[in-house]
Amino acid sequence: MCTNHCGIDVHLKDGKIVKVRGMDEHPFHRLCVKPAAYPELIYSKARLTAPLTKVSSGFKEISWEEAFTIIVDNLARIKERYGAHAMVPFAGNGLACRSIPKIVRRFGEAYGTPNFITGGWTCFGARVMAFKLTLGSYPNADYSEDNRCMVLWGTDPQASSAPERHDISVSAGRGAKLIVIDPVAIPLAKKADLHAQVRPGTDCALALGLLNVIIEEELYDKDFTENYIHGWEPFKERVMKDYPLEKVQEITWVDKELIREAARLYATTKPAAIHWGVPTEQTINCTDFTRTAIGLMGVTGNLDGINPQCLQASQGVFKRGRIVLGEP
Repeated sequence: MCTNHCGIDVHLKDGKIVKVRGMDEHPFHRLCVKPAAYPELIYSKARLTAPLTKVSSGFKEISWEEAFTIIVDNLARIKERYGAHAMVPFAGNGLACRSIPKIVRRFGEAYGTPNFITGGWTCFGARVMAFKLTLGSYPNADYSEDNRCMVLWGTDPQASSAPERHDISVSAGRGAKLIVIDPVAIPLAKKADLHAQVRPGTDCALALGLLNVIIEEELYDKDFTENYIHGWEPFKERVMKDYPLEKVQEITWVDKELIREAARLYATTKPAAIHWGVPTEQTINCTDFTRTAIGLMGVTGNLDGINPQCLQASQGVFKRGRIVLGEP
């Protein structure tokens, strides 16, 4: 039920789970709190173990045969009355990175509907789409020993990703700088070199403010921008004209001098990595923010390769592609 795919050892006593711990020989074995809850999830009295149907007094348990009959009858009724397009299959995140979403999509096609959604439409899906629109692939933050600066933007790996939490800790121990951009003072923010408490929903404006400083002070990678970025001149002109730091400060509630300091730290400490979380993708301008954050990576020359440990980033190395900062 998690895309990290961490290795776990499950300990049994008399056929029942009593403990879950990390599998030492697995590369992802430093667990978050979720696996510890597996016994509770499995043995909870509130867990559904049979189909239920709604009645006047609430719900009652029925057999699987009855459940399938109700589902088939209702699907047939909907299709006859409203057409097949009225049905939308939905696959939850627990099924992500597996073959099941393909089966769910195929079910929709057999029924006659092109509709299909997953949890990715309110998180991550927008990020992948923006990456592919802008540079054609999906890179991932690399916390290897070469890393010198980490930007955590709206994400708290200590609570949500044990492997990433470990990698960040190791990088910080080697002296890598840490910038946290988050409205909340998460635990990592207290250890960070800089913490920008951005106004929720204004991440794109903050990214443009950082770019304003990088352009104004010529901290960008001239070779990379000249050879790999399409639309650089009009993009640069618009950033300088429309997003001065005074305006960005007003929009984001982040002090302009802190914006300047963060831009300098990120642009001059190389190589640097930016990783952002789901909160930035649950706003109306999530795609624009993602494309602008990619611009930050590109103009500073911080796009070169994909972390080989990331199971979702298997499309190769970005070295000769082009970043599109204008219209896709």
